[in-house]
Amino acid sequence: MKSILSLLLCTTLFVGNAAAQSTRVSRTGLVEENGCVEVIVPASPLAVDLVVEKEVVTVGPYARYAQKFLGVRGALSDKTLYTVKEAHIALCPERVPAESTLPADRIQMTNYLGDEENFSRVPFDKRSLSDESLETAARNAANTLFSIRQHRMELITSEAGEHVFGAGLQAALKELDRQEQAYTELFLGKRVVTTSVKRIVVVPDPAKQKYILCRFSTDRGVLPDSDLTGDIVLLQLDKEADCAFPLAPASPKAARTATYRVAADVACTLYCGTEIVTRTVLPLFEFGRDVTVALPGKK
Repeated sequence: MKSILSLLLCTTLFVGNAAAQSTRVSRTGLVEENGCVEVIVPASPLAVDLVVEKEVVTVGPYARYAQKFLGVRGALSDKTLYTVKEAHIALCPERVPAESTLPADRIQMTNYLGDEENFSRVPFDKRSLSDESLETAARNAANTLFSIRQHRMELITSEAGEHVFGAGLQAALKELDRQEQAYTELFLGKRVVTTSVKRIVVVPDPAKQKYILCRFSTDRGVLPDSDLTGDIVLLQLDKEADCAFPLAPASPKAARTATYRVAADVACTLYCGTEIVTRTVLPLFEFGRDVTVALPGKK
């Protein structure tokens, strides 16, 4: 049993080391195998993921009375705001989709009630109301809101009756929450926040250090790189050091040789405008070096 465990451990270490080397060392040039000749050009395409947050604020019809009747300030103008919350740079897998989506637990959507387009159907007609009657309607809505909160407290403290409990109590509280949010949104409006990912694939060029990926605007989000109204989203690649190679180069007298491309450690820095969004160091073949090693002679 002990020998089997040792064998498994050695196998695991070997596989792990091979996987680690695969991103740093690759055959390059003309390679002959099983009678077939192919040209291998090692490449290190990069996937740049921009995590963008979109906030949409829609003003409620009673927004200017929120401070007077509720003691809080509501939004007084509609707005849409985009923000680059974070970014990630990584080596691409073999197949990279043009767009990437976040897992469900990374998608965020918060609002006072419902969606960003339709307010709850609390009766009011802003076009037909004068300023005085609009203020009266707002006062009545605020009084209804306070009444709903009081009724909820009575249910929780059992003052509304001893026969409301269990599933019935939960259903009643849920309905009161819905009604409270419906009236609250008339004052505070709606705020919807969503998070999405924009993936951009970059194939490095050893003769090129800077890449304009796209442009970004706080009011329109990710834009094409040709749209000069947004801030530049720039990827900069700076070589730091050559990666170590475990084998010595072949001597000029070696009968059989093979050429390997050894990746170099490259600092990948992403800018949005003048601000650094993220920075990471990755092994890239395009900035590496070729090493020729001796192969064992054929028997």
